[in-house]
Amino acid sequence: MDWVSQWNFDPFVIGGLLLLLGAGFRAQRDHPDRQRSLVMAVGVFAILFLSPLCALTTALFSARVLHHLLLVAVAAPLLALTFAARATASAGGSFVVATMVFWAWHVPVLYTAALENTAIYWAMQASLVVTAFLF
Repeated sequence: MDWVSQWNFDPFVIGGLLLLLGAGFRAQRDHPDRQRSLVMAVGVFAILFLSPLCALTTALFSARVLHHLLLVAVAAPLLALTFAARATASAGGSFVVATMVFWAWHVPVLYTAALENTAIYWAMQASLVVTAFLF
C-alpha cells in the first residue's frame, strides 16, 4: 500500500495528459494506428511523471537515465508516429539540435536549476520531448 502513496496525482499533469489524449483522438479519428501510438505515448508519460519513478530521478542516477531514455527514445517517437507529418528538415540537423539540448540539460548547473525550480524542470522536459519529436 505504501507504493500507491508514492504516485503523483498532480491535477495539472493529469489534466495535461487528458488534454493531449483528447486532442490527439480528435485529430486522428480516422487513424486507429495513430490513436494506439497516442495511447502508448500518454501511458509512457504517465509512468514518467506520475509514477514513483519521477521522484526517484532526483535521488538515483539510474532512475534519471531511465526517465530521459524513455522520454526521448520511446514517448517522443510515439508522438511522432501519432502526429506524422512530412519531414521539412534534414534528420542530421534535427539530430544535432536534439543532442545539443539533451547534453545541455545535463550540465550540472542547468540540471540543478531544473530540480530546484518547477518552471525550469518543465522547460527541460518540454525541450527534450520537442527536439526528440522533431528528430
